[in-house]
Amino acid sequence: MIAAYLLIGADCGARFFNDAPPGVLCNGCRVCLQDDYVPRNLAIMKKYDISCTYDNRTIVSRRAVHAFNEYGISDIAFIPVTNREEYYFLKPSRQLVIDEFASGVKHGEQCQSCGLRVGSIFDSLVLRDALFPITDGIFRSDCMFGHNEGKTFAVLVGTHTRSAIIKEGLTGATLFPVMAQQSKPAFRHNA
Repeated sequence: MIAAYLLIGADCGARFFNDAPPGVLCNGCRVCLQDDYVPRNLAIMKKYDISCTYDNRTIVSRRAVHAFNEYGISDIAFIPVTNREEYYFLKPSRQLVIDEFASGVKHGEQCQSCGLRVGSIFDSLVLRDALFPITDGIFRSDCMFGHNEGKTFAVLVGTHTRSAIIKEGLTGATLFPVMAQQSKPAFRHNA
């Protein structure tokens, strides 16, 4: 069963951490240590409604923010990353739990400087404990994926939200199905 969709934005040609001050990234592995860091004036080279920086941060246009608000999508911070507030860092607050085993998650080595895993990858995302499709909303995964400064949460959208992205013609979005864990029943009824 398709439970949700993984949202990947087109490359906007920007680097989220290009002007980050010391301490934002680990000196050893370059993983982000300050989850609240946001650049003041991100240089977006390619204009899409939904895009992604080189270091794997999802950026949305003012048009996308308006569309999400019109559809009643909530529990998301849209943090301005350009001086004219044309583009925003998309930061969902609600989490969906990933089944790491079923997703084939592999973690990299542990950094000697900060103690975090340097990188994590997956084969295909599978949600744990999703009995029904997630219909509305934008979510973050409970675990981080990527490598070095590109390590961040995955952005997941509900099935109706996916349809809204397509209906509104929001540019730059690629949506991949996320399956639900097929759990075994707790008991079996013998007829």
